[in-house]
Amino acid sequence: MNAQYLQSADQDQDPEESKLVLKTFTDSKGATFCLKKELEMALDAFNKLYVRLATLISELDIGGCSQPAVSDEKNNFASSFLTKAHATIKEADVMLNALMEANENAKELTGLWKQTGEELMLEKASFIEEVEHLKNSCLTEELIHKIPCFNVGSGFHSSRQQEGLSITNKQQKMWSSCEDDIALTSNISKDNNDQSGVTNLKAGELSLSCDSLMHENLSLKEELQRKDALLEGLHFDFRMVQESASNTMDIKDETE
Repeated sequence: MNAQYLQSADQDQDPEESKLVLKTFTDSKGATFCLKKELEMALDAFNKLYVRLATLISELDIGGCSQPAVSDEKNNFASSFLTKAHATIKEADVMLNALMEANENAKELTGLWKQTGEELMLEKASFIEEVEHLKNSCLTEELIHKIPCFNVGSGFHSSRQQEGLSITNKQQKMWSSCEDDIALTSNISKDNNDQSGVTNLKAGELSLSCDSLMHENLSLKEELQRKDALLEGLHFDFRMVQESASNTMDIKDETE
């Protein structure tokens, strides 16, 4: 009767079902889940054994008066089996806790690797942006060397200033000549009243000459203003190029 109880208890845990569960191990979560199922199945089997052994012990106690030696032997066997079953359950519980802890550690490690990967991607993007900035700075510096007006430097500005001074002197000479002509006309009109017709004719010619000079003076002023505007634009471009070159040198120094 005892053998029948033990045999039926061992058959409660189907070995084919255990093999099927073990085949689903694909990753750490799957392994933990399958092991948990195995332990639950083992615990159910042990509980069934415990119930059947308790029933067996109760029956042995009832019929123990007629066969005391056989009853003691069966009781010892059942007690030993229950002790081993309890020890196995405790060992399985410890193993399950260890696997759960390992799974949590794996999750933390995965999160750490993910965060590290994101930081590396951001750093890579920053490096790419810095490289592009350096390329643009190098191209700007090459353009500076290729444009002659930027290489002239201070000589370029001094030549522009000299040209402006020359135009100003020319204007002053024109105004001085015009004033002399006006003064001469005025003197001639006062001294020679009899020659008023000739004087008026000369004054008209001088007036036309002064108008022509004033028109030319205005044209020269407009040309000077245009050249001043062009000079200001070139000054601005030159300052921008100098600033870009300075930034390029700073970046190169920081990189080195």
